[in-house]
Amino acid sequence: MQLSDAAKTWQTDGFVILSGHLPPKELSPALDELHLCFPSSHGFHDGSDPRRDRFAGDEFAGIDSFHFASAQLSLLAVHHWLVQVAETFLDTEDVRIYSAEAWAKFTGAADYEQAPHRDYLNHTMLVPTSAPDYQQLEMSSTWSMSRRAGTTPPRAADPDR
Repeated sequence: MQLSDAAKTWQTDGFVILSGHLPPKELSPALDELHLCFPSSHGFHDGSDPRRDRFAGDEFAGIDSFHFASAQLSLLAVHHWLVQVAETFLDTEDVRIYSAEAWAKFTGAADYEQAPHRDYLNHTMLVPTSAPDYQQLEMSSTWSMSRRAGTTPPRAADPDR
C-alpha cells in the first residue's frame, strides 16, 4: 500500500495497518538487542532471568520509556521510515516525537484480557484533537514471539525488503 493511500485510510478510518512497512533488514539490529531490554520468553517463564519480576503481576509492568537500554531500539523509534509515515499522514515535515515506549508482555504475567486499545499517556486528558495544526499520530509495532521459537519473530518472505 502506498503511504498516500494509507494516509487517506488513516484520515477516514482512524487507523491503518502497514504490515511489513519496516523491512526485516531495518528491524534486525533492534531485534538483536532486545535482550538488553527484556528477558527472553525462556528466561521469563523458567525464572532464570533476574529481571523477570519487573514484567509480572500488573498489566502495565515492564513498560520502558525512551531512551531504551538498547541503542538500536532507541534508533528504531526515530527511524526515517517511521518519520516518513508521520510526515505523510500529518501532511507536514514539522513532526516531533512526543514519547516512545518499549513493552514486553509475557503469557501468564498478568491479566491482559481486554480488547486491543491504546491509552493516551502523560497529561492527555482527552482523545487528541483532529485539528490539522495539532494532530497526533500514534504508531505501534507489534512483534509476536513464540516461546518455542526463542526470541526471533517471524521474518518477511523477502529479506531484502
